[in-house]
Amino acid sequence: MQADDKRSLKPADALKRRSRGWLVISIGLIAIGAVAVALPMVAGLATTLLIGWLLVLAAFAHFVITFEPQRLGSRIWHALVAVLYGLVGTYLLLHPKAGLMSLTLLFAVMLIAAAIFRVAAYLRLRHLRGASWLLLDALLSVVLGLLIGSQYPQSSEWAVGMLIGVSILANGLSGLMFSLAARRYAESLDEPGHSASL
Repeated sequence: MQADDKRSLKPADALKRRSRGWLVISIGLIAIGAVAVALPMVAGLATTLLIGWLLVLAAFAHFVITFEPQRLGSRIWHALVAVLYGLVGTYLLLHPKAGLMSLTLLFAVMLIAAAIFRVAAYLRLRHLRGASWLLLDALLSVVLGLLIGSQYPQSSEWAVGMLIGVSILANGLSGLMFSLAARRYAESLDEPGHSASL
């Protein structure tokens, strides 16, 4: 029993378990991305409605917080945030097509920001096999973000669903490659005479 507990603490075993989780998540992202690419308009409207509901829920949370014991300034702040989130969320729910146009530029910025984070992740993990896929993912995100902005507003009805779907698909593929590389590395740690240092 104690031997099993010690083995479960080995870096190789922990990395194998994590790679299985990454693998499942990556396959799910690939499936979601493929559906979004196949149905871009539906994906775009679904994204708009999802954000609308999230904003409404956030508005309700801030409204509830205003009744908690706190300073007057904090209550006013939470009340204003609740009103803002509520108005924007309600607008997106009632006018999803118009909201989709507004979200187009926002998603372009988000894709470029995500690319920056992926480059930062690559710089931390570049010593691992498969880390170069993070750079490819970052490059695709930048290209897609610029493509959304350059075609705005004519393509906003399909661009968000299509391009976000491609981004999710690329994210899933890079995650799949990275998880497989992590699993191969974990298996190599079990080989006799292999150094566990990275």
